[in-house]
Amino acid sequence: MPFQPQPFQKLIINNQTYQVMEHPAAPGMPYGQEGRQAIVYQLGLVGGQGGNPAGLKVFKPRYQLSNLPNLTGQLAHFAALDGLQVCWRTVLTSQNHPTLLQDHPTLKHAVTMPWITGPNWMEIILDRRELTLEQSLSISYALAKVLAKMERENLAHCDLSGSNVIIPALEIGAVQVKSPVELVDIEQLYAPTLQKPPVLPAGSPGYAHREVSEGVWGAPADRFAGAVLLAEILGWCDKNVRNESWEESYFDPDELQKLTDRYRTLVRKLHEQWGAEVAVLFEQAWYSQSLSQCAPFQKWAEVLAARQTLVTQFAPGQGRTNGHTPTRLPSALAPAFDKSQEIAVQSLVETGEKLFAKGDISEALVVYRKAYAMASAESPLLGSIYQRLKELRTSQELTRLSYNLTPLTGETSPHNTQLSESRWQPGTKQKSRMKLLYNLAGLSLVIGAVLFLVATLFSNPLLNLATSLTQQWLYQGMSALLLALLIGGLELWIFRQRIRPAHRAWFILFTGLGGLAGGILGGLIYDNLDTTTSFVGALIGAVGGGISSLFQNSFIGSKSQSVKWFLANLVGWSLIWLGGFILAWSLPQPASMAFAAAFILSLTGLGLALLLAVSPDIEF
Repeated sequence: MPFQPQPFQKLIINNQTYQVMEHPAAPGMPYGQEGRQAIVYQLGLVGGQGGNPAGLKVFKPRYQLSNLPNLTGQLAHFAALDGLQVCWRTVLTSQNHPTLLQDHPTLKHAVTMPWITGPNWMEIILDRRELTLEQSLSISYALAKVLAKMERENLAHCDLSGSNVIIPALEIGAVQVKSPVELVDIEQLYAPTLQKPPVLPAGSPGYAHREVSEGVWGAPADRFAGAVLLAEILGWCDKNVRNESWEESYFDPDELQKLTDRYRTLVRKLHEQWGAEVAVLFEQAWYSQSLSQCAPFQKWAEVLAARQTLVTQFAPGQGRTNGHTPTRLPSALAPAFDKSQEIAVQSLVETGEKLFAKGDISEALVVYRKAYAMASAESPLLGSIYQRLKELRTSQELTRLSYNLTPLTGETSPHNTQLSESRWQPGTKQKSRMKLLYNLAGLSLVIGAVLFLVATLFSNPLLNLATSLTQQWLYQGMSALLLALLIGGLELWIFRQRIRPAHRAWFILFTGLGGLAGGILGGLIYDNLDTTTSFVGALIGAVGGGISSLFQNSFIGSKSQSVKWFLANLVGWSLIWLGGFILAWSLPQPASMAFAAAFILSLTGLGLALLLAVSPDIEF
């Protein structure tokens, strides 16, 4: 049976007598906090022995790992770091605690550690607890410093989330705390000297990067989750952010790394309250393809340190109106013009231009965002950087940068160019997306019509060629290859911003090879087995669509949606080619061949447009 203590039940651990504390809000219940891996009970020393309360962490069966005693000894090396108090711990073993484990065998490999007093960040979000501007900044800065120090020591928590960040500074009545923030649930901590855990953490809902679905354990593991936490804390002083929050985290887990209204609100408030540098750091993480593309925590700490100094300078009284917190930090945040910094900005611009010339839009955006954040308000390069950012956003069909880029010194953009406020409207991106999909549908019909006319015009030569090919596998293979190449070109048009120029020919080629494989297989079955033409058509479509989508996923780069893309192509192509073959064998020759080819091409394009219309998570 699992360990089920009663309030005030006594436990002797390391020659000291503890009792399980009663929950302050639920008399008769033990004071425990349940997480994904374990339940932590609060213990107090008995008999006026004093001391701070301890925590007894009882792991669930799946996480009662045999390496916990060895891990506990190694974690002790990190306990002196701010935010890692819980690394001071003792693991209960039959060798060191025989009497206790004889009475309570389910406590084997449980650990005792300091009890961290204070709400965790998830509780702050669930309660919609209001924070002041100063509280948001001081807590986020403290967290950034903890994570930056860990990163310098080559450490990573590997499962950061709101429930794993406790904030003693927000405990009611707290006067002096060792660290304003503390991290808990550190059993999966990464360090070069630690053994890789048998079960890798795959991120917590609301904080997991697209890259970590298969598990993560490494130095950059915290960068995305940490960026989300820092952005949440910095934005929490704004009531609009609090009102739009989801449940246990600000973001709904299904909307991570997507352009949503909730994301727009948070980025806009970060930009308004804390300046462009903070918004850029968060956006860099949000649109990253890998954890290593997120900014290091040292950068977060440096940026927030400047804001911390400024808030201190303007408190109390200064920079306030009628006693209320200002809605925007003053323009003193703008860095002074620095020649060495200007050289660094120039270097970034040159790198961005090279990437842009090669057609690598997403990487060019990353570099130009860094240049924009680094450039001072007096920089002569600021206007050209700003203009290039606008061009890059246009090149990506208004996808990536969603906040209003303004210089650090005020409300207007460089050279007094005011950006349109329509970008803040939720329908702006959607309207552009739908316009593209309408264009795709129209293009599909036009190309289908042109194909029909060309096939009809050359119907006799085509019919003679088909008659000369006595083997169905050869005829079906060639036909499917040509149609698949046309389909690949149509798909490339809509995904052209997602696929690097050097890969575009390969995208079309592999789509054609998928059609070729399906055609050859279908023809062989038709030649050697007694089957219907409609079955052959469905088989060619299924094989062609399935193989094509497998290759296409590697070029489109949408790992989180690869299964959806594969299934949509597998089923869609199968049904469309089935319909095409039914038409080809039910209509008189030679018009049937032309009509069937046009039908397959046009319907594939229309199906693609429909799929993208109902799947906003598939970006293009």
